[in-house]
Amino acid sequence: MDWYPDAGAAGVRFGIAQVEVTDMHEIEARLDELRAALCAMEKNRSLHFAALMVTDIVGGTSRLVTCSESHYLDGLPYARRGEGTFEMPDVVSRKKQLLPAILSALQP
Repeated sequence: MDWYPDAGAAGVRFGIAQVEVTDMHEIEARLDELRAALCAMEKNRSLHFAALMVTDIVGGTSRLVTCSESHYLDGLPYARRGEGTFEMPDVVSRKKQLLPAILSALQP
C-alpha cells in the first residue's frame, strides 16, 4: 500500500493498495473482511481514508473498495456502487489513473 500523507492542498492522509484478480467475483465473498482491514488501517495509521483498488486484469476494469462511505471521495468520476465501493471501468493503473482522480477530488 502506498501512503500519501497530507496529499494535495486539503492535507488529507490516505493510503491506496492494489491487487489483481482474473475475475471480480473472487472478491465478492471477502468484501466485509477487506473493509474491516481497511478500517483497521485507517485507525492504526491515523488516515482519513484507506482504499483497495481491485483490478480485473482480464476484463481491464477495477473496483475501489473503501472502509465506508467516505465523503473525501464524493468528487470521484466513478459510479458509487454502495457498500463503500466504486466501479471504475477501463481503470487499471493506481498511480496513473486513480491517484490523479483522487487528488482532483480532494481539491477545495
